[in-house]
Amino acid sequence: MKKGILLLTIVLLNAIHLNAEIIITKSNRGLFGYKHIVEQQAEGQHRLDCSDPGRMSCKSSLGTIVVSSENGDLQPFELKETQFDAIDLYVEYQLLSLNESGNFVYDNLCFVKFYYDPTNDFLEIRIYSIQEAQLLNLI
Repeated sequence: MKKGILLLTIVLLNAIHLNAEIIITKSNRGLFGYKHIVEQQAEGQHRLDCSDPGRMSCKSSLGTIVVSSENGDLQPFELKETQFDAIDLYVEYQLLSLNESGNFVYDNLCFVKFYYDPTNDFLEIRIYSIQEAQLLNLI
């Protein structure tokens, strides 16, 4: 019985994996951009939330975003501003083509997953390193 509990504990601990991901949410966009841009960083996650009509672009104030997993089992993942812009532009193109969800690999650098809800004007983009996406069986 003790061996079974120990084995179950080990399996569960190995199953718990802290993501190294970038999450971008956009909601209620205005003609010229967004009013509120909130950027948060924590171990394993970089979050950018943009909402309500305004005049600001939904971009990171850092320029380059670096994310690493909390337990250090993944290589740090770095996304430059130009790469972020290219990903954002491609997702916007997909939305204009009426693709409300999808995923793609960008430049053999990262895996991008997006979802748009037109009823609530809500877009979520999740960006993972290739290594992370493979560990999560996304690719």
